[in-house]
Amino acid sequence: MRFALCVFSPLHRVAPSPHRPLPLRFALCVFGTTRQLCYIGFEMKERMSEVKISADHPLRRTFSQLVERNFGLLLDWHDPAVVQYISQLLTDFTHVRNLYRIRDCRGQPMEDVAEMLLEGDLLFRATSPDREYEVKRHIGDFTLFMAGIFPEYVRYVRSSRRIVSPDALLDYVRTGREAYRAVSEFTYGPYEASSPLFRKLSDHFELCLFGLHQVRADLDRMQAEGFRRLRQMLWA
Repeated sequence: MRFALCVFSPLHRVAPSPHRPLPLRFALCVFGTTRQLCYIGFEMKERMSEVKISADHPLRRTFSQLVERNFGLLLDWHDPAVVQYISQLLTDFTHVRNLYRIRDCRGQPMEDVAEMLLEGDLLFRATSPDREYEVKRHIGDFTLFMAGIFPEYVRYVRSSRRIVSPDALLDYVRTGREAYRAVSEFTYGPYEASSPLFRKLSDHFELCLFGLHQVRADLDRMQAEGFRRLRQMLWA
């Protein structure tokens, strides 16, 4: 199944959800020269709750370059493991089904971090340590992505005069940092190798957010430039 997808655009007052995809300001992104307009399309290999994006998709290269440049040159943080993980995270979360891949016992996608916290707690809903790991890792990813790429949405949720979501009372930064820290404490079996990476993400959560803010700024500039070129072509 082929489809076109814009990268990112600001969230206004509409919360993203599996039923209300991230509102897109633009319908396409433009790469290359004015003679090379490229829709961002890719093959979807779907399972019940997530979408696989091909390994050679141009999104991966784009995000890798943006993250490497901002984290390496701007923050002077040269860590290939961190760059690869965050680049992969951005690529995966361009599809809303990956953003809300955690599902409850009825198979419904979870939209609120508060609900995810219960789902990943062994004292409440988590049925095994593996489930706890899966959900807490996703909480770390979700809060890092939303607070880093869509900080205006997080501000809106927290500053609303009435509680529109259980997340209105959550501190995304603290929640994400603690989630990654919990994941890093899985130091056995298949989890041992990735434990140091999640400790870094926890210890430097705010630094990751700052880097993602710069990535977001670059994406906004890319979108504006792409549409300027397209307008020039159409009206030439």
